[in-house]
Amino acid sequence: MKLDDGQLASLRKTINAALVKIGNNLKRLQDKVEDYKKVADEEASRQSSTAATQAQPQQETNIDAAQTGIPQDVNERSFYLSASSSKSDFSGA
Repeated sequence: MKLDDGQLASLRKTINAALVKIGNNLKRLQDKVEDYKKVADEEASRQSSTAATQAQPQQETNIDAAQTGIPQDVNERSFYLSASSSKSDFSGA
């Protein structure tokens, strides 16, 4: 099958347009990857600084728990929720 000059030009134009679209899509994906990396780095930095600031209070909580005899594996939230519950909470009133 032979193509004439017009068909070859049309085919080249189509191929070039497809390559440009592929290149543009690739660039957009690379930009998104960079954005995600920035967000991940910021989140890791934030968590690192948060962990550093929360390290001291957590140690105090563990000391208090050890001194009061409360097992350290008790979920604090459920402990406080159950401690603050009263009979009226469960009566359906």
